[in-house]
Amino acid sequence: NDCHGGDAGSETKEKAHTGVARSSDFNSTVFYRNVPETCGKCHIDELKEFMDSKHYQKLKALKQAPTCDTCHSPHEFKVLNITEFQGLCSQCHNEDMRIAPSDAPDNAVMALQNAEKLKTEIKLAQDAIKQAKQQDKDMSEAQRSLDTAISIRDSLPVLWHGFNLPHFEEAIDAGIKAAQQAQLDT
Repeated sequence: NDCHGGDAGSETKEKAHTGVARSSDFNSTVFYRNVPETCGKCHIDELKEFMDSKHYQKLKALKQAPTCDTCHSPHEFKVLNITEFQGLCSQCHNEDMRIAPSDAPDNAVMALQNAEKLKTEIKLAQDAIKQAKQQDKDMSEAQRSLDTAISIRDSLPVLWHGFNLPHFEEAIDAGIKAAQQAQLDT
């Protein structure tokens, strides 16, 4: 009922579906152009990022563009893995469709792979700090750098929804540098 509407407290099918419109109905909460605002009721930060994206601007201009359920399967609540992005983004961003940039799928995959590198660098920094603490070393500087890297890592899922790959990559680079600095400070 949070997504489709209706009356979840009703005991009859007819009453439960009161006010629910088909996804093809322009006024439906799950009509593809309305999906961001529907999802944004719960996913506020993701909606804010998405609203700054070119994808959202195209939706609002009544053009075809991906929306939340393009990447997130409704009813399954899953997140695509890295390999799935190549094919999904390539449906529009390709030489034939001439939707710029045509290298977006490759860049998206590379950005997500770099996010995995950040996670690896954080793990290395955590291990180095743990080992240094066992030797009674002061790890306050290293911990500050690690905390910065962790904060950046934790912000990435929301930041991704802006589809601003250069900005996303800048954040990842800053996180990797912070994690590597933490390792150097041990």
